[in-house]
Amino acid sequence: MNLAPSNTMRDRTHEARSHDAYMTIDPRPIPALLKHIKPRGVVWEPAAGNCDMANRLEEAGYMTYPTDLIARVPEIAHPQDFFQFSEAPDKDIQTVITNPPNKLNRSFAQHAIRMVEPARGLVAFYQRHEWDTTQRAAFLFDHPIYAMKIICRFRPIWVKPEPGEKPPSPFHKWSWYVWDWQHQGPPIIRFSP
Repeated sequence: MNLAPSNTMRDRTHEARSHDAYMTIDPRPIPALLKHIKPRGVVWEPAAGNCDMANRLEEAGYMTYPTDLIARVPEIAHPQDFFQFSEAPDKDIQTVITNPPNKLNRSFAQHAIRMVEPARGLVAFYQRHEWDTTQRAAFLFDHPIYAMKIICRFRPIWVKPEPGEKPPSPFHKWSWYVWDWQHQGPPIIRFSP
């Protein structure tokens, strides 16, 4: 589907949605996550997109390993399919932090959990607030290493407004979901402003 360039926020949002390419341009999700968890080792961002999240993690002092199926930026020199990895691509990877395509979020989470198991690492996914209420995803949230939900009290901005354009009013709230191979006990709920 080839969409013509658009000058309206609605059309540009539709274009992003049609490719399931929601870039995490909003700067707030990473600080909201880091307020509650400390990534371990190198952080793998397997759906890196434009490397917005990876860059914010680097700015916070974490080494990152960004990969994506499509090379949209120079930081992703070689496009790589996350599902083709049978093990983490770097021996120092202990954490996966990402906002995967919604259509693949369950498969991404299941694969990420397997990828960090040898390192007893952790996984953090940025997804819609109600993701943990669905039957299809219950196996992820019933998993014994499901450790935490971080409820973000803001709605993320996915499309940057053009100069002079009214800022978007996102509809959905999003949360961080964390699985940790070192976690014991029931999952914890936290809030980030």
